[in-house]
Amino acid sequence: MAKPTYAQVREILKYDSETGKLFWKERPISSFVDGERSASCRAARWNGKYANKEAFTWSTHAGYRMGRIAYEACYAHRVAWLLMTGAWPVDEIDHINGDPSDNRFVNLREATSTINRKNQKRRSDNKSGVTGVVFYKAYSQWTAYIQAGSKTKCLGYFQTKADAVRARKAAERENGYHQNHGRSS
Repeated sequence: MAKPTYAQVREILKYDSETGKLFWKERPISSFVDGERSASCRAARWNGKYANKEAFTWSTHAGYRMGRIAYEACYAHRVAWLLMTGAWPVDEIDHINGDPSDNRFVNLREATSTINRKNQKRRSDNKSGVTGVVFYKAYSQWTAYIQAGSKTKCLGYFQTKADAVRARKAAERENGYHQNHGRSS
């Protein structure tokens, strides 16, 4: 099934860019067809239940907000982008602050998957507390590494954790990592 158009989405949803929330608009009788119940009855029922209420309230296990438009599952951040720009995003949408439920427009940016990965939180299994910094017991040294392009680049071995962290942070700046990369949450 094709993605809904900007006009179709704008007709049924409104977006509050300050809060990042989507709301269902009231639907006219012409949006419904007669069936078991009349179109006017169906419109009144739908509008009484959903009109002006928050839409896209379902969350994925990762915390992204979702909903359906004409039976098509859509992410709220992608719908917000559509309503603000008039076009579906070509690439991914990055939540700048790392909170997948924060769909305020100031927190969204279109990004390639490579750029999006440069704004990830620190992994839960990280033991050093700093992304890309590891202590090797066998050598009693710290090492720093970074993903540069498609390769993992070793930044060197260091006597102190502070030196390894400095090397990693310098490499992040050189390789275009977002300042939020490696945050704890």
